[in-house]
Amino acid sequence: MTDYFLLGFVGLIAGLLAGLFGIGGGVVIVPALIFLFERDRQGLYATQLAIGSSLASIFFMGLASSFTHYKRKAVAWKTLCCLAPFIVVGTIIGSQIAGHLNGLLLKKLFGAVLMVIAITMLFRISERECEIGTWKWPVYIVGGILIGAISALFGTGGGTMTVPLLVLLLDKPIRIAVGTASAAGVVIALFGTIGFIVQGRQQLSEMPFGFVAPQSALLIALFGCMIAPLGAALAHRIDTQMLSRFFAVLLMITSLLLIRS
Repeated sequence: MTDYFLLGFVGLIAGLLAGLFGIGGGVVIVPALIFLFERDRQGLYATQLAIGSSLASIFFMGLASSFTHYKRKAVAWKTLCCLAPFIVVGTIIGSQIAGHLNGLLLKKLFGAVLMVIAITMLFRISERECEIGTWKWPVYIVGGILIGAISALFGTGGGTMTVPLLVLLLDKPIRIAVGTASAAGVVIALFGTIGFIVQGRQQLSEMPFGFVAPQSALLIALFGCMIAPLGAALAHRIDTQMLSRFFAVLLMITSLLLIRS
């Protein structure tokens, strides 16, 4: 019963962050599931299972948050369509790599990524626009592949990379970047989940859903979807800079725990 409360709480936090920052919530879901699966039953594949399950839950939360952003006209569909094919390619690459990495190494790598994300959020980009000329397609190609690969590799929705890319390199206002990142997270989560299911079934034939724990993913998604629209609505009403800094401290603590474990 305690596990259900924990998963529900994680879903609420992840859903709020997904809507508020467009980050998918994987930075909260993955560490929680790693600790839960290592304690219970999954052993060697706890990290892969946590990442796959995180992506599955992010798919549903991304739909809920991006729909709210869409209603507020905060999704740049043309930019998303340009990025999406390369995000898909990167997601397939990332899920293939993750399925063959040592779980302990993957956990420490994820901890290092969390530290980078935390530092990025401490110095969160302000609402401004930049000039990049006509060099957009290289950004779409390289940026999309990197976003997809890293997101699938670590079970995140990609917002921590998508938002800075959209603002700093593609001239998008911060709120439009958050909404577009939420929609991009749906693409990442869908193809990433499929990749982790396939990888898991190839390595462990007794697991019908591969590296995805459907019960945990659905419970997190249920609570996340309830709160994600609220987070998305708040993103259009409040200054999120202070909240970003508090969250960055939480990420730093989680990062250190993962790296030292």
